[in-house]
Amino acid sequence: MTPSKLWYAQKLATLRNDGSKPEELAEQMTIRRLCYEIEKLEEEQVEAEDEVPDVEVLANQEKVKKPKSFWARLALDSSSEEDEE
Repeated sequence: MTPSKLWYAQKLATLRNDGSKPEELAEQMTIRRLCYEIEKLEEEQVEAEDEVPDVEVLANQEKVKKPKSFWARLALDSSSEEDEE
């Protein structure tokens, strides 16, 4: 068993959080399979985080509005002046 294989097995055991032993996972799976399982679990975690938006994040998104830049205000002012003429 190579050190890198054990490292992947430890990472998978940590992500699973089901009491799996890294040594057993390293013996049962190839490095490719370990990497696949790790990637699958990480994607599931990201999807789960994206599904439930945090209320504070939503509130902050509504509050944060970028102030108009000088050039944007100038463009708006000049376009309204042209309309008036």
